[in-house]
Amino acid sequence: MSPAILGLVLAAALLHASWNALLKQAGDRRWMTIVMQLTSMAVAGVVAVFLPLPASHSWPWLVAGAIVHIGYNIFLVRALSLGDLGEIYPISRGASPVMVAAGAAIAAHDHLTLQQVVGIAVVSGGIVSLRRGAGRPMPAAAILVALATAGFTAAYTIIDGMGARQSAGVASYIAWLWVLDGVFTGGWFLLAQRRDGGARPSLGQTATGAVGGLIAMAAYSAVILATTLGALGAVSALRETSVLFAAVIGALFLGERLTAARLLSCLAIVAGSVIISLG
Repeated sequence: MSPAILGLVLAAALLHASWNALLKQAGDRRWMTIVMQLTSMAVAGVVAVFLPLPASHSWPWLVAGAIVHIGYNIFLVRALSLGDLGEIYPISRGASPVMVAAGAAIAAHDHLTLQQVVGIAVVSGGIVSLRRGAGRPMPAAAILVALATAGFTAAYTIIDGMGARQSAGVASYIAWLWVLDGVFTGGWFLLAQRRDGGARPSLGQTATGAVGGLIAMAAYSAVILATTLGALGAVSALRETSVLFAAVIGALFLGERLTAARLLSCLAIVAGSVIISLG
């Protein structure tokens, strides 16, 4: 893996952990998700005006990806309500690389080297083991929802990677994906918000959501670009080093414990990432 791709994915990992931390501490996660999606849609819509349309055969991938993103956001919001960021995040991200590697090998015919396969296994094992630092068993519901979130992550990574490769213009694909995400996911959560009612969101919550939307947009756009430059499985595994950043952010800003067990797991993730980047 080239230094450019390595740097791109690591930057995306930091940004991804950051917006998940913002979502975790949000008082109204559903409202924050709405604002995030609508902010990204507005920015992407302006950019899309100045770009050619993606190739026609990439549109089914665009629509499919936008639909899968609805499920991902629903389960992510639910998962973050069931446990600490340092518990949920490792599982929801840790199971994803193995799913992506298997799916990409079948759907995209990506060929991973033995070294990359070992690296993916080490990263995934390190991320999943990170949850042991909680010092107490997690509820079964939390584990199941986190695993479901990982499944959606794997699905949209493969779908968007395939679509971007066939789009004849990755920038156009990224812009239109965020537009559709705003319509699909933003619309879904907005309808739910209007149906259920609830307290009126504060200006601070709305501003945080807007910032989170820009961060999420930058993070995933970088990942999509990286999937057009490298193997889907390797990019996915390296992206999940975001768990390292999430562990530190959780300890520094959310009052979560960063134990010795979690630190050892972080070292395993770093080792696996190095193996992948050298593969």
